Amino acid sequence: MAKLNGFTNEVRRLPRDRNPPYRADQLDTDLLRVLAASEIPLSAYEIATRLRESVRHVMAVSIYRSLHRLCAEQRVERVEMVSGFRIKDAPASVLAICAQCGRTVSVTVASEHAAIERAIAAIGFVVGKVALEASGICSKCRK
Repeated sequence: MAKLNGFTNEVRRLPRDRNPPYRADQLDTDLLRVLAASEIPLSAYEIATRLRESVRHVMAVSIYRSLHRLCAEQRVERVEMVSGFRIKDAPASVLAICAQCGRTVSVTVASEHAAIERAIAAIGFVVGKVALEASGICSKCRK
């Protein structure tokens, strides 16, 4: 074993029997379950914490890969205002986000989405994603 500046070139391996690899489809299923159980959008780190409490330890990079895949499949959406993720329950919608409790509600506005995409395309801009979000106070918090 050679030493260089006090460090060795010895490779230390973690035991492989601790946790078998987390298959992508199983992670997607567990991630969707965590998001469905939450009333508010969750960050990747919050998802990792909840998975750690209920299932097993998962690296944040694996969570981000799964979120990317699920967003591409239109099963999950990013809530830009709060930097979180939620189950996508309606296409072409505005997300109403409560500033007090953090809950989100989808309001379908398909014609408005299409109009925005047409207006942007008219100036030669290629639309990748339209995110319409509104912040306010929900009816439960106003009571």
